[in-house]
Amino acid sequence: MNQPIVYAIVAMVCYGLSDFIYKQAATAGIRADHFLMAQGWFFCPLVILYALATHTLVLDLAALWGSLAGAFIFIGFYYFIRSLAVGPVSTNASIFRLNFIVTVVLVVALLGEPLTLSKIAGLVLALLATWLLLGSRVSVNHAPDDARTHSLVQVAVATLAFGASNLFHTIGLRHGAVPETLAVAQAVVFTALATVVVYVADRKLRPPPVTFKYSTAAAIVLLGVAGIGASSGKDLRNFLLCSGLVAGMVSAELGCGGGSSMGPGQVATRTTLSSSGLKVGFGTPVTFSVLVVPQGSATPMGSVQLLDNGTTYGNPSRVNAGVASFLTTNLPVGVHVITAQYLGDASTLGSTSAPITQVITGIVPMQITGTSNGTVETADFSVSVN
Repeated sequence: MNQPIVYAIVAMVCYGLSDFIYKQAATAGIRADHFLMAQGWFFCPLVILYALATHTLVLDLAALWGSLAGAFIFIGFYYFIRSLAVGPVSTNASIFRLNFIVTVVLVVALLGEPLTLSKIAGLVLALLATWLLLGSRVSVNHAPDDARTHSLVQVAVATLAFGASNLFHTIGLRHGAVPETLAVAQAVVFTALATVVVYVADRKLRPPPVTFKYSTAAAIVLLGVAGIGASSGKDLRNFLLCSGLVAGMVSAELGCGGGSSMGPGQVATRTTLSSSGLKVGFGTPVTFSVLVVPQGSATPMGSVQLLDNGTTYGNPSRVNAGVASFLTTNLPVGVHVITAQYLGDASTLGSTSAPITQVITGIVPMQITGTSNGTVETADFSVSVN
């Protein structure tokens, strides 16, 4: 079993635990907005610190897609938690986690992704599971009919919103946003929305103390996925790319699966390159992040080579889940035009990113040597690059 699938399975387990915590909080009478605000207060700073520590907080317009995703994630969780007040978690959570169906429909309709027979079969089975869950809901839930219907509407809204958030995250990645930066944008908007909603409703920001007992536990469970990834030699990218998209039909679209190209031949790819800091001092660590997106149902598994002013720089890095990264501290002082070249593999064609300009500031010692009347003269001076 390859590592992206392991990440997806671990994510499913963690999401199951978080759903249980959400139900316990709803049963305890904790309001959804209080819960999400407290969860955001704990989760958001840690995500920002992670991005800063790994030099992957890269401000880019493409990260605004993460902000949009954060708004829809808030809507999704808000209505999901509210639906648990009277709805059974075994039913509502299962329906909510089928939000990948919404994502599949959206990426096929809006992004032109191919709809294969395996995906159609997966959608049919998922819809059948939903129908069976709704049938069991009627038989086991003794809440009043109006309450059951209201809970069903709430979980439907939550499912649609969360499915849309997956689409926005995908678009952000395809426009070259760094996954960690997307996570920060999501967390900031999510936390801000939750805080504003609570303040508007209460005119104060003082949730009951018991709220933090449940919300902190849920945040830790979700952060645990990233921790497991880091301890396995990976980073938050795998968590972001795979944790919310555990179904194979969606994972294949984002490079989490092990799919191959449709039919014979290779599919085209698009490579984007970003830097953790386009202007840094000499010796400062710089992380170059490369995203390889296939133009079809294939998973890029080749290598990426960086080029500095057209010359090979460093060793190739293997693509994992559509992402490769390079950490360097030895770029010389000066202006460097960096490009990333994806070398392709059996199912995907190679592609080259648009160049970025990397500036390394510092002082460059120089010496001029010349001969005058048979005497060799030298002059030492330095050039400062700012």
